[in-house]
Amino acid sequence: MSRLRKALDKAQQQNGDTPVEGAEATVATEPAAPAPTTTDRPAQRVAVDLSHARERRLVAFLDDHPVAEQYRKLRTQLRAHAQATGDNCFLITSPGSSDGKTLTALNLAVSMAREMDQTVLLVDANLRAPAVAQLLGLTPERGLADYLEGNAEVSDCLLRTDVGKLTLFAGVGSNGGAAELLDSQRMRDLVAELKGRYPDRTILFDGPGVEGAADPIILSRFVDRVLLVVREGATHSDALSKALSVLPQDKLLGTVLTASLEVPGG
Repeated sequence: MSRLRKALDKAQQQNGDTPVEGAEATVATEPAAPAPTTTDRPAQRVAVDLSHARERRLVAFLDDHPVAEQYRKLRTQLRAHAQATGDNCFLITSPGSSDGKTLTALNLAVSMAREMDQTVLLVDANLRAPAVAQLLGLTPERGLADYLEGNAEVSDCLLRTDVGKLTLFAGVGSNGGAAELLDSQRMRDLVAELKGRYPDRTILFDGPGVEGAADPIILSRFVDRVLLVVREGATHSDALSKALSVLPQDKLLGTVLTASLEVPGG
């Protein structure tokens, strides 16, 4: 029995849910808005404070942490998939809002960016509760919502970190019109530009959970593939069923299990 099946069984026992058939998977891998404008102005350079990395569960910075090795394995699988298919744009989402998707996206991005020849752009596309930059102790002034509303340029929202070749497209504040902004022509044009401008760069989108938001369904239309994050002992089977039913099956690359007690070497 796989680790994912065990996790779901545990959650089902705790919550009294009915098992989900066929849910098991492994990681294999409005009115028209103005067209996006970019400038050649360089992104803001920022330094990441790593003094509290362990407390923030940013394990990809910790070479001796057993979970860091799991992210290196995930990194290797994702890169192999990208090399075989040409896919370079991935959405990371989850059935609910507390499954660990933002930590997964950030740790994966850090792990990839620390490779010698890997350039990574991590986009905080959770307009309702952005947290990527904040987890790194950064306080951006502009974010994706500002850009989509026409109040900022791309360069205003980019943070070039001192972590390998990791750049963040920040998120700031909370926006109640998230779905409308993400479903705008301006967002479509932005994703196309990000994918086309640097075809050798990996782009990771941290989106909100599927439950209670149309945002990840919208984002899934723009990306190449989707990674679904499932939390051991917490993800409800009905929430997982819903996520699997609304996300495009042909884009679902696999699942990532978080909070597992069965980490090799742990």
